[in-house]
Amino acid sequence: MEIAVRVFHGKHILDVSGELDLYNAHQLREAFKALVARGGRGFVLNLKGVRFIDSSGVAALLSVNAMLAVGGGPLRICNVSAPVRRVLELTGLNGFLPMAASELDALESIGSPGERAQAPRSSGAGAASA
Repeated sequence: MEIAVRVFHGKHILDVSGELDLYNAHQLREAFKALVARGGRGFVLNLKGVRFIDSSGVAALLSVNAMLAVGGGPLRICNVSAPVRRVLELTGLNGFLPMAASELDALESIGSPGERAQAPRSSGAGAASA
């Protein structure tokens, strides 16, 4: 799994790719913990590149959602790939987790009132891989 972090108008966008499973789900939780510890508020989790998720990956999504609800600001999950969408539908979590259709929709839904986002550009900085 690879996680690339971008910042756009103070919001953190985490682009995840690869497999989100037992072997690396902890890395997703740790990435969010580190960003929150540094004062991050408002997050978009872009799952476009995730081609597989297992129960540990689902647990990581739930854990991140709960952690941010307590003190990390809003979270939106966007660009959910077909395999991940299928798992979330089967588990009934697609209606529970905070989802957005696109990255732009996600950014706008967590932005300040009256703030209109423009499409963010990837900087390539802050990329991490596992």
